[in-house]
Amino acid sequence: MTHAKNIDYTPDLTSDTYWDTHHICAVRVTNLERDQERKEQISYRVVRQISEGPMETARTVSLSELWFGPGDIDPPRASVNDSLILYYAKQGPTPVVTTIIFGAIEDFPRVKALVQIARFRANEGGMQALSEGIFSKEAVVAVYSLKRLLSRPRFEADADYISRLKTLRANERGEAQVRTLASRLVDHLEGRDPNSEQDYVWLEAAFAETREPDWMLLRPFVDRLLEFRAKRAESVAYLTSLVKNQEKAESIRIAAYGSFDDPRLFNFNVPDAESELVFATCIGMLKDNQTLIRGAGAALLHNLSVQIGLPAKQGYVQRAKASIEAAVATESDEVVRSQLQNYLKLFSQ
Repeated sequence: MTHAKNIDYTPDLTSDTYWDTHHICAVRVTNLERDQERKEQISYRVVRQISEGPMETARTVSLSELWFGPGDIDPPRASVNDSLILYYAKQGPTPVVTTIIFGAIEDFPRVKALVQIARFRANEGGMQALSEGIFSKEAVVAVYSLKRLLSRPRFEADADYISRLKTLRANERGEAQVRTLASRLVDHLEGRDPNSEQDYVWLEAAFAETREPDWMLLRPFVDRLLEFRAKRAESVAYLTSLVKNQEKAESIRIAAYGSFDDPRLFNFNVPDAESELVFATCIGMLKDNQTLIRGAGAALLHNLSVQIGLPAKQGYVQRAKASIEAAVATESDEVVRSQLQNYLKLFSQ
């Protein structure tokens, strides 16, 4: 099977549905050869089965079926006796998501995490083990545990446990998804609505004050904010204010404007006051002191306006073009000017 290398096949190891539908195992490469069409292939034997259900203990697959992660254009070379973690669908054609194991299989952190999740799925240790799993240093184990607890009826938790949970939520070095799910679990255990006012207020503060430099790791904060449908107007005002604030960290601003084309935020069918605030913020981004933000403003103006429904679309397209044209006339950075001009060309296509 051939597959597009630009598709992200990253396993959702925190989802029971993924575990139910995929084989997960640690294997050792036993042979490298070419098939009759001279295509490279590897043979392997399973050393540690991790997911449930019957599984072939030895297989031969084309090297082209292996996917080593996003940006997998020139994949690593597998050698005989290499150890790998493989993930592939139980039914139908599937890429084989592949992680290279360094060192002993049982000592490899991801293998340990997978084995721990498999034990939770087998109910080893019961609720006690699962409820402690949320404090794992392995984020994938913590997120799996949090999701599983949130999907179950409320359980009794003493004050010490809830205090530890709040400490987990407050940990600025913790991953955003762990922190947002921990906040939800606090509400769950204290008997509040799943989208409580307390959780929303905490989210706003946590996102605005984070020190995480990687904007992609901040996306869970924004995704969680957008789940509060009744607070759309407040979320629009909050997110646009972060983008406008040139004193804020670049990662926060990028994560915030990354939500602008989300239909939960921007009403593409009939743009309203909130949509207008988002659009106006994008126009303002063209004058930002950071080149990255100016380029992003042009990209957003193009991408938003072309998705807007008739009859409003034409007006927004004209406003976007006029704003970008004005920005081109004053842009001092050659790279950004080229970006702006490129978006103007896209409008005419």
